[in-house]
Amino acid sequence: MCRKDIWYECGRLVQELRLPVPFSARKLCEQVGAARGREIRVIPMVELPSRLYGLTEMREELDIIRYQPYTTALHQEHIILHELAHLLLGHDPARLHRIVFPSLDPKMVATVLGQTNYLGRTTYEERVEYEAEYVATRILERARRLPDRSPAEYPGRNSRLERTLGRRPR
Repeated sequence: MCRKDIWYECGRLVQELRLPVPFSARKLCEQVGAARGREIRVIPMVELPSRLYGLTEMREELDIIRYQPYTTALHQEHIILHELAHLLLGHDPARLHRIVFPSLDPKMVATVLGQTNYLGRTTYEERVEYEAEYVATRILERARRLPDRSPAEYPGRNSRLERTLGRRPR
């Protein structure tokens, strides 16, 4: 795996993205889905397979990104962006089946999971996982440099801690 190639290709992809202001991974998913003409739903999933924080289901009519809700808001954003990166990079679901479920036949996995193609992260040794992680990290780096809110929004009080860890639901 040549990391310089990955950094260049993935970095260019991230620079071409139009990030929403204020930034939200869910809002970016909406934008990307609209641009692709294919809805992307973002849904919390409590019962993910062991060691997975996120999973992408590629169905005929839409894509679903599932993420672990019992973690910090920043980690949730990163998980969602990692899964979105798989879609942006056009990663092959059959290859990713072999990473997530190495001892099972990909066709059998798809059948058991309801003819849905699943993308999920288990290790960064695979190029596709490294690419997705790199893209997610670069998106968050770019988002940090954006204004906190759109100019039309009322400038409410937000501490640095709240922006970093997210707000607690009231």
